Amino acid sequence: MAELNTVARPYAKAVFQVARADDSVAEWEGVLSVLGQVVSDERVERLLTNPRVSQEKKAEFLLAFVKDSPVLAKVSNLIHILLENHRIGLIAQMSVVFSELRAQTEKSCEAVMVTAVRASADIKKMVSAALEKRLDCTVNLKTRVNKDILGGAIIRVGDFVIDGSIATQLQRLQTVLAK
Repeated sequence: MAELNTVARPYAKAVFQVARADDSVAEWEGVLSVLGQVVSDERVERLLTNPRVSQEKKAEFLLAFVKDSPVLAKVSNLIHILLENHRIGLIAQMSVVFSELRAQTEKSCEAVMVTAVRASADIKKMVSAALEKRLDCTVNLKTRVNKDILGGAIIRVGDFVIDGSIATQLQRLQTVLAK
């Protein structure tokens, strides 16, 4: 994964610079997301790696998924470059890196809060505000319910994790008592 990220990053940065210059970051993010999902399909992967299918046919196939995009001409150039360099499989990782670059630029971050029961709107607001203050970014908080954590919450923002679940606390207590 880290190796893919390393190879995809320069392409994603170049696309991000073009997107910012054209004020088309949202459009590019959508296109990369769609194409990333398409090339991740194993049937599409087989097609794209088939030497009997011409580069032009591969490009036409991929462009059909984003034919209504306002950045279609530049997307076409990108697809041709990636096909020529045998890097078309990087689009999914490019999409991830592109979204990270957008979040860094806009000082926003994705957070996921897992709770044992559905969190109220007040709890969501409180957690979002606390995370924004601590991380210095605008937080987009998503919530999930997992009854296995018993109570409390687990909050993830990228690699940053706050685990205040009762299940984890009980596990720690069990470890201490076992010593």
